Amino acid sequence: MLRIEDHTADIKLVISGDLNTIVRELVGYVLRVPEGKSSEESFIIHIDEEYPDLFFVQLVNSIIAELEIRSVRPISYTIKELKEFKCKLEVFYEPGQWSTNIKAATYWDLKYENNRLEIVLDI
Repeated sequence: MLRIEDHTADIKLVISGDLNTIVRELVGYVLRVPEGKSSEESFIIHIDEEYPDLFFVQLVNSIIAELEIRSVRPISYTIKELKEFKCKLEVFYEPGQWSTNIKAATYWDLKYENNRLEIVLDI
């Protein structure tokens, strides 16, 4: 027997500003840590996409994947490079388990236009 039930487990972020502001706000929200170097231990995430929808979803999902795979807790971050849909992000961490309710960014209802991002996160 197959049964389908409605399930609401998403939040929508709406971020306005130039690309730099949008990326900083998005990364800060996902990581929930301040910007700036604060540890010797870090990893780099490189995102290089042609389209904004791929860029933003890959950015969020790469952050989540790296932290979960490494089993570490973020303590700060820096954006080393940011150009049109190309980003080099350094995440500083310490041993420990990262606690977040964000499972992934989705393509559903994603919009990026006129210096405004709307992105849905699965929680």
